[in-house]
Amino acid sequence: MSFRKTCGALILAAVTSVVALVGGADSAMAGSRGSAVINVGDKSTATVADGLLLFEANVKWSAVSADWAKARSGWVARVKASKTPGDVAKEVLALETAMGWGAVEDAWKKRRAGWVAELGAAKTDREVALLLIELETNTKWSAVESTWAPLRNGWIAKLKAV
Repeated sequence: MSFRKTCGALILAAVTSVVALVGGADSAMAGSRGSAVINVGDKSTATVADGLLLFEANVKWSAVSADWAKARSGWVARVKASKTPGDVAKEVLALETAMGWGAVEDAWKKRRAGWVAELGAAKTDREVALLLIELETNTKWSAVESTWAPLRNGWIAKLKAV
């Protein structure tokens, strides 16, 4: 399974980079994992959902619970079917919950309760996007694939633009 996820992340990174060079990053992020976010009600919701999928694809298997492998396909389907900021927020929390304490910075232990409350109260795509960025910022480099580093700045910029 680790080999499969690593290959998927590498393919996703390559496709995203190539398409971004020709001005179609939305297509790369949306199409590289299959059907992408098909039932999204809003383009901003799709952007945040795609960002969540891209981040998760670069989180190492060793950084998530053993149950994540079984839960992941259902989670991906829910992210792709997200229609509202609240739908995406639930799936951000599901990923964060699956990540172990070893995957995040020590300061996250103090911040987490407030972050969870803010995520639960988030009403806009922008709020969810910024909270997703905050999770990523508090994720240790050792918990993400090496393919994440070259994608990160563009990922953050795209989410901040929501």
